[in-house]
Amino acid sequence: MLVAVVLVGGISLLAMAGLHTETGRTVVVKSLKGESLLLDLSRPRTVEVEGLLGITTISIDEGTVRFIESPCPHRLCIKKGPVSRVGDLIACLPNGVVARITGKSDYDGITP
Repeated sequence: MLVAVVLVGGISLLAMAGLHTETGRTVVVKSLKGESLLLDLSRPRTVEVEGLLGITTISIDEGTVRFIESPCPHRLCIKKGPVSRVGDLIACLPNGVVARITGKSDYDGITP
């Protein structure tokens, strides 16, 4: 019985992991300061988003998104590096800025 439960759980995790294989088309950037952007990943650019501590600079290039500058103390958002798959996100929690990749198969694991 335990083997069956572990097997079903493993298969479920593999199926859910498959949802994040599609390359994203857009990125949604939100800030707790109220700013909200929807940006096309096919158009390279650099944007600045005002957060709680200051400005977070976000780079879009070759279908990827990455944080290149932020006023947070540990810079974990910058260390995350570029993301490009649907559902991927980068968050600077101290500054209150989040960027989430979206696309055609944009499932969150909860929505039926």
